[in-house]
Amino acid sequence: TTLSLPEVLTLPPTPRRSIKHRNYKTNFHPVLTAGERTEAIRQKKEQKEKEEQLRKRKAEERREAKEKREEAKRARL
Repeated sequence: TTLSLPEVLTLPPTPRRSIKHRNYKTNFHPVLTAGERTEAIRQKKEQKEKEEQLRKRKAEERREAKEKREEAKRARL
């Protein structure tokens, strides 16, 4: 007959991630009504649009600042 490992050896309990662990996340999936779901989707879409506009604006500001630095550098030479 074949023996399983726990029958032969005294093994410690299976390790489990502590609730206090920094990567532990409890999954909570609330049930939303159709109206709440469409509102959540709309808010996510608006948030993405705002973030995209912010990224574009910051990229434009960085580009303008770079041009000013290069212009000042050329003026010194």
